[in-house]
Amino acid sequence: VEENGSGSHYAYRASKAAVNMVGKGLSVDLKDKKVAVGLIHPGYVHTGFSGKDAPRQPGQRGVEESTRGVLQAVDQISMDTTGSF
Repeated sequence: VEENGSGSHYAYRASKAAVNMVGKGLSVDLKDKKVAVGLIHPGYVHTGFSGKDAPRQPGQRGVEESTRGVLQAVDQISMDTTGSF
């Protein structure tokens, strides 16, 4: 929410907030079953989705860096961190 300095993209931003709420709800519902839920954001990743020759934008991570971060986050998921972002 703090990073929204540009406005717009309402549906996209609302969908991301909804996904986070679903994850948090699942973490509460599954805690008694000892199932940990991780909420992971890969960051702003430079991929080919913007076009084959699209330039890297300020703040974008490379795919490899993002993948390392996601794997580190997965390794940290536990019952103590379930539902946290």
